[in-house]
Amino acid sequence: MIDNCGFLNDRTKDNTSSSVEFTLIDTLTELPIDLTGATAIGVITRDVDGAIVKEFSLSNGLTISTPTNGIIVLDKFFCDFEVGIYSLKITFTLENTDIKSYIKRKFKVVL
Repeated sequence: MIDNCGFLNDRTKDNTSSSVEFTLIDTLTELPIDLTGATAIGVITRDVDGAIVKEFSLSNGLTISTPTNGIIVLDKFFCDFEVGIYSLKITFTLENTDIKSYIKRKFKVVL
């Protein structure tokens, strides 16, 4: 599985971060992955020490906006993190619980 977002834009400290849309694509068929019935959880960690600074789940920061087209949204959130580099990781479990996938992106928090 892959997504269509090559990077995340910098986030501004003490500001509301914009939402980000991802489309999950099957790397073999190049078709969107059906997220109907899927679950998703996400975390943002500080790169310097790996500390979790924010957690997400469906209806709590993550939205599957168009399940049949593989579209998921990281909703807007208030970015009160310290200046630095952070990693976003979203884990999906599809209806077939044997299948899992990840979105992994880095971003900077700036003043």
